[in-house]
Amino acid sequence: MMKILGRFAMAAVLLAGVAALPNSADAQRWDNKKGAIDPSNTHVRASRIAKQAPMRTLNLPNASPGERARVALNGFALCRISDDRPEFEALVAANPVPKLSHDAYWKFIKDNSAQNCLFDSDLTLTAELMSGAGFLAMLRLTYLRAENVPTLHAIDYATLTDPNHPEGQHYIGTRSFAQCVVLAAPQQVAEMLFSRELGKSEADALVQVTPHLGPCLSQGREMTITRPLLFGWLAEAMYRASKVQPSA
Repeated sequence: MMKILGRFAMAAVLLAGVAALPNSADAQRWDNKKGAIDPSNTHVRASRIAKQAPMRTLNLPNASPGERARVALNGFALCRISDDRPEFEALVAANPVPKLSHDAYWKFIKDNSAQNCLFDSDLTLTAELMSGAGFLAMLRLTYLRAENVPTLHAIDYATLTDPNHPEGQHYIGTRSFAQCVVLAAPQQVAEMLFSRELGKSEADALVQVTPHLGPCLSQGREMTITRPLLFGWLAEAMYRASKVQPSA
């Protein structure tokens, strides 16, 4: 959890402890097929998928439950989207504001094929968490390495949703904030998003990204955010900005 203060003041950021992931080819490809995040502090409706068979456990003995959950979430999303990228692309194109009230999100999260991607424990997540982890997976699957991300161009998030609806306003505000950070520090954000979860490189990159968070909030505003949400917003902003064709 981190608290961001607009413009000038910046509160301390709690960095996750470094815990080693298995040193395997799967881990290097992020294709480690590990499950999701517990949205215990959110009032948003959540989906739960219970595992149906014994699963491999995460080798993260020193990680907190929240850290394990983030690794699991990203692994689940990568596995699920590797199996069906066109479905996820169609999902976020038709429903840019992620809500579990959209039948399409329920279907994507609870599809029978999702069972093959469950590892370590049952999976509980919100549509916004799934969306963010999905964009992170799309970013990694598309570009493979941070240095391969092309030049980024801003988009107008108000064109993706209804700016007069509260949910649309939340989406526009959070993603515009993320886009500001991504455009201000593209290299640092890319290095953070492509780093192995809970590794030293991720922690070091987050330290480099943190000074850019406050200036991207309006003066006088503040935001308290969990790391999975922040990373998800940044991943979406970077992925969308990487796909914009510059004007001739």
